[in-house]
Amino acid sequence: MRIALCDDENVHLIILREVIHKFPLWRSKKIDIEEFASGVDLARSVKGGNKYDFIFLDIALPTMSGLDVYADLTSEDTTIIFVSTHLEALPDVFAQHSHGFLPKPYNQDMFNRTVVSAMEQRAETQFFIYFQNSEEHTVPCKDILYFEVRDHYVYIHTIAYKECLHRYTIDEVENQIAGYGFFRCNRQYLVNLRHCAGREKNLIIFRQQYPENDITIAKRKLKDFDRKHFRYKMGERNDF
Repeated sequence: MRIALCDDENVHLIILREVIHKFPLWRSKKIDIEEFASGVDLARSVKGGNKYDFIFLDIALPTMSGLDVYADLTSEDTTIIFVSTHLEALPDVFAQHSHGFLPKPYNQDMFNRTVVSAMEQRAETQFFIYFQNSEEHTVPCKDILYFEVRDHYVYIHTIAYKECLHRYTIDEVENQIAGYGFFRCNRQYLVNLRHCAGREKNLIIFRQQYPENDITIAKRKLKDFDRKHFRYKMGERNDF
């Protein structure tokens, strides 16, 4: 397994290297770690043909920020996790399609949860199953944007299509996908936190490629959304 660490502060590279080697699921693996002090050097390495299974990428880098590096290097073959002491950068991180965020100073338990979450995203093993006209339909949860109640029917909105789910209630759908990272923001909508960049006042903000902007969060659920959206991005997904 090849891992790239990109940080301009050597002390953080040392600590990150230690938590990587203590990660239980990697103890039996041969790990090749390459370190970079700048985003420019990392970008040059990747574009030069070097491939990494994981990249831990600092946000505040000289010359070329981690966000700029990410935009330049996004690859389906690499799991990229942002690292930073700057929690105020989280909205920008969430707007990207990275696989996670790891705060400094590093904590072994947080590292473990974040990496496991990233691995689960890569595995893409979660599905929503429903029946229409006695036929079974299987949809990867990663492809679902949200569920909507309209005219007493539940509609599933995916990246590719919209379909009415006959004989389903929003409560039944919510129970089936519990633990898959969906949030019930009001009586009408159940949204996939994977595709949420955050909120603006009481409106859900989706990632740039999905510019929905008319889904509201009930006032009593605003703080709950902020908390669960943050926890989702930090890898805690199985309790809501």
